[in-house]
Formats: sequence, structure tokens, C-alpha cells
Amino acid sequence: MTQIKTVVAKCVEKMLLEMGTPIFEEVVHRLYTRYNCFLFDCYTKPECLKQVLREMYGDAENGITKAIEAQIEEQLVPKPVKQFLMYLKQ
Repeated sequence: MTQIKTVVAKCVEKMLLEMGTPIFEEVVHRLYTRYNCFLFDCYTKPECLKQVLREMYGDAENGITKAIEAQIEEQLVPKPVKQFLMYLKQ
């Protein structure tokens, strides 16, 4: 489970850094000060990350969470499984 938590934390970190270092720093700061949690903890406490993103971005939080979801799928779902799922979506 630790490996999955690490992958999830890295995906969240990557998406936040793509939005900008100040945004990343603010999210990390709020997670810690409000919920005493780090990005690594978000796998087991997703409600903390969701609440911070909702506070900062309102309804735009949905787009951010979808981007995080795509990053996680890219990292955790093997390519043959992705191809299978893409075929089913057609």
C-alpha cells in the first residue's frame, strides 16, 4: 500500500506543480495547517485534499481532480489494460 500512496502523492504533486509552485505550496500548507496531513496522506484521507481544492477553486476543483485522476491512471494502469479500456469506449 505504501507504493500506491507514493504514486498517488507524486501524481498529485505533479499536477499541482504544473499549475504553479505557489499553488502547490498553498495546497500543501493548507493540508498541513487545517488537517495535519501531507500529500502522502491524501490516499487515505482524500476528503482533506478535496476540501482544500474546493476552498481554493470552488467548482473548478472538478477539473483538477479529473486531471489528477488521469495522472494516477497513467501511472497505475498497465498499458495493455488501458488499450483494452479504450477499445471498450469506442
